[in-house]
Amino acid sequence: MDCFSLQVGEITSGAFSPTLKKNIAMGYVEKKHGKAGTELKVVVRGRANDATVTKMPFAPTTYFKGQKDPA
Repeated sequence: MDCFSLQVGEITSGAFSPTLKKNIAMGYVEKKHGKAGTELKVVVRGRANDATVTKMPFAPTTYFKGQKDPA
């Protein structure tokens, strides 16, 4: 929801992130609300919660990407 309580998108999935120690979600919002840093409200089980549009990935990736070529 935007600041006028209008629906501007839909959450497609969500879960608790042990890495970030907070809830995260993915979804779709109207293009004009899709800029990183945009603050919105999301309604989960009838309760409105604060949300911020964020670029993916949510957390830095630290997995092994393979060895660089010595060339």
